[in-house]
Amino acid sequence: MTGTTVGRRAPVLRRPGEVGLDFEEVTFPSMDGVALEGWFIPAGYNILCYDIRNHGLSRSGNGGIVGIGLLEYRDVIGSVRYAESRPDTASMTTFLLSVCLGADSATSTATTTLASTPKYRSTGSTHTPGSPPTSIKTRPRTGRSRYND
Repeated sequence: MTGTTVGRRAPVLRRPGEVGLDFEEVTFPSMDGVALEGWFIPAGYNILCYDIRNHGLSRSGNGGIVGIGLLEYRDVIGSVRYAESRPDTASMTTFLLSVCLGADSATSTATTTLASTPKYRSTGSTHTPGSPPTSIKTRPRTGRSRYND
């Protein structure tokens, strides 16, 4: 397979609580069962921010090989399934907002697996080296968050 690499893990240097955000530490499986670690942040929009496989606190997958999004799309699907399983986010529209390798993974997922499902919306992706981990944002179907007037 081309487009793969093996890299070193970067440590998690900050947590949401350090900037005054309420958060919940969460663990959920990717589509193929790799344990993914992240934070659920109820900050206006509900934010699920997690480390993809082979990064941060999440477990290893694919023998430690990074697939430049070709393998990590399974993590995006797992995160969407997790958001759907939470009682507080299950009825909300899911938006994918990702950067760097997460953007590659989300784009791969959005253009194939989730493309035919109207519940999901892509808000665009950016590729910025050194950016934070992939995140999913969910919002009420009405388009209003609990903090809007």
